[in-house]
Amino acid sequence: MTNGHTRDETHVFSHDDFAWQLASHLLEDFKPFVASAFYDTAKAALAARSVGSWRALTCGMNEFPQPYQLKTTYQMTNLFKKFSFSQDLYTPTDLIKESTKKFMDNQNRLSNFRIDKSDPVIRDILFSTRGYVDQILGDFTSLEICERATFGKKSSVGIPMRKACEGERYEAPITGSDAQIEWFDKYFGAWNRPALEYAKSRAHLRKKDLYRSVDILEAVLVPKTWKSLRMIMPNTTIGTLYSSGLGRTLEERLRCFGYDIRKLQPVHGELAKIGSITGSLVTADQSMASDNITVQLIDEVFPYRWAQALKFGRIEEITLNGVRTFTPTFSTMGIGFTFPLQTLVFLSLLLAIRDHCGLDEHTVISVFGDDLIYDYRMHETVMSVFPAIGLLINADKTFADGKFRESCGYDYYAGADVRPFLLGRGSQATAGKRRSEAYLYTVLNGLLRRWEVYEVPLASKFIVEEIRRVRKDDPLVVPTDYPDTSGAKLSDENTMLLGLLPRRKRDVHGVFSFRYLAFEPGLKEEHRHEPYYFQSLRRESSVVSSSPFTGDALLLKRGVGDMIDVATEPFTVLNHKDRRCSPKLPKERRLRPRITHITEQDVGRYRERSGVTSNWTPEVQSSL
Repeated sequence: MTNGHTRDETHVFSHDDFAWQLASHLLEDFKPFVASAFYDTAKAALAARSVGSWRALTCGMNEFPQPYQLKTTYQMTNLFKKFSFSQDLYTPTDLIKESTKKFMDNQNRLSNFRIDKSDPVIRDILFSTRGYVDQILGDFTSLEICERATFGKKSSVGIPMRKACEGERYEAPITGSDAQIEWFDKYFGAWNRPALEYAKSRAHLRKKDLYRSVDILEAVLVPKTWKSLRMIMPNTTIGTLYSSGLGRTLEERLRCFGYDIRKLQPVHGELAKIGSITGSLVTADQSMASDNITVQLIDEVFPYRWAQALKFGRIEEITLNGVRTFTPTFSTMGIGFTFPLQTLVFLSLLLAIRDHCGLDEHTVISVFGDDLIYDYRMHETVMSVFPAIGLLINADKTFADGKFRESCGYDYYAGADVRPFLLGRGSQATAGKRRSEAYLYTVLNGLLRRWEVYEVPLASKFIVEEIRRVRKDDPLVVPTDYPDTSGAKLSDENTMLLGLLPRRKRDVHGVFSFRYLAFEPGLKEEHRHEPYYFQSLRRESSVVSSSPFTGDALLLKRGVGDMIDVATEPFTVLNHKDRRCSPKLPKERRLRPRITHITEQDVGRYRERSGVTSNWTPEVQSSL
């Protein structure tokens, strides 16, 4: 890719050119609804293709008499929030430099920060917060962590993304801090002896040490928006195992308390909607929330055994762009228990503040990571208490007044959904026709998830024409439960509005057949079967452990655990040279040769396939 272009022998796709044309068509679609001054400024920026002028466009959240007027303007100002032009206001080097400086400045702030417990308000709220944390967590048992621990799916220290898979996690040397290695060897290994014995056998076979002690983690910056990068921290291999088990334990304790993280996102959406209508609720967001939970804060609000368990999965020294530092940050994104830890800490703080404000237990409070929703009567106290314990409220994303509220990907203005479509840049440069086609389907489906075709006719038809140009044919139309990259998710009405002919067929049994774009991941041979056997048995164990019948569940869980001993015997994969494991079987019943394959991370290609379904969208079925 050069200058925002991707090429093959007959195809050229420019992300920058596509983005500018899409913005131009959207602006014309919205011309009757946006202010004339905004339209003229945006039109001039488009004509000059001036990134700076476009980025300078603003949308005042409480300046619109009607929600639809805000929605159209809000869409235009946020269209390129996650899209970076080839020649943007910040170069990749600038982004890395600025994000690194921001992180290091915050680390210096936290290193010199001390909670002032002489303030009676702060002392009272911290004491109450500790009580809520203790109430939610209850007694600590190390067995829970072993039962819920699984290796991560992404890269870890010593395992790059291209090699990341379950089998690779057991290959020596297995990375971890001294404390993590001790936990794996003594606790997890005692609970899951076959896994430890298998890892030892692999180390002996490769003539390597079983463990490699790691005392420093490398911070990595990944894209977040056009003007900022997000810092994540790939963990050690044992660290991913331990932190995942601890994170699931925290989630279960929260769930027993009535806060199910898996179901909170739509709840936050409904609460944001109510807040935008009544003004009684505040939606608040935090700056660098995971970075600002410090060791000091954990010691203040967590019972000793839980604090020690959390510290067991932590490595305190990090490096960012070659700079080593001891971090006061307790846990960053990329560590398995960070998100539930955030939810637990902020929820307990808000409950303590609620009590301090004299509000009853029916007062609305909800927390999802660093997204906070709480009663307006608590807002003044929140804004004073959070900074006093090292936490920073993001004023740009916190809404206490007016008709706009935003939380967890839901945006509402006076009860109307005004969430904009955010244009992204194609992954891996969207190289080749098929990847370009898949990217365009993603854009079309994303746009029509926020807008109806009749609201954005010019933009919709422009994307369809781009798809036609890429594939030399009409776009593929697929059911709504297919991936966004597989084709256009259109009802019959929208298909006709866009000038397309339905290409699906239905047989006498009511089954539809159609064409779609499928991503075929790259495959590689895998000869290490035992780790996947362990993984399968662990899944069975976790299903049993979630049974509501506690007594029977414990007995069954122990039974499944005992069965893991079978995995100490290696699998035998038959091939044409070795049929010794079934010598007495008749020839026609012998097992055929099998080669095990697993998918490679982020490797693959798109191909057009045929599909069938009996459950197309209601709009399609009713129109046939």
